[in-house]
Amino acid sequence: MRNELAKKTIPSLLSLLSQEYQFYKELEQLLIEERDCIVNMQNEELTNINFKKESLLLNILEIKNEREEILNQISNYLNIKKDDISISFLLKTFPEYEKDFAEFKIKFKKIGQKIKSLNDINKHILNSSLNFIKSSLNIFYQNSNRAVYTNFGKVRVNKSYMAKSSFSSKI
Repeated sequence: MRNELAKKTIPSLLSLLSQEYQFYKELEQLLIEERDCIVNMQNEELTNINFKKESLLLNILEIKNEREEILNQISNYLNIKKDDISISFLLKTFPEYEKDFAEFKIKFKKIGQKIKSLNDINKHILNSSLNFIKSSLNIFYQNSNRAVYTNFGKVRVNKSYMAKSSFSSKI
């Protein structure tokens, strides 16, 4: 019976893992493109990349749901909790697929680290950009409130400037 399970569900699971991995590779590439767009201030292209990422994440979610169905079948057949099934567990339980599962274990670990790193870099770049914008707005706001021209072309010091010394740090 275990061989029957292995013949039917494990190849399907491996196929889903392969698809999921390819989606994560595409996500990695999109994050690299996203970084370049942020640095080069290509807002329109950045918007397109965000749409592509959303679509890709929906595909990943769909694959994940299919994978969960297969894991439910395996857990029901082996009479164990689905949460107890990991790639390490599958390596031990289905030795005939050991090589495949071992490869996926390494691949998913590496791609997960790359995606996290790229997300962290993009977050840092965006935060730096936001801080620069806040500083620029603060300088602009301070300078715009110092002097005011009257209807007669005379310069008058804006008294409210003394009360407002900096722009709000929240945008």
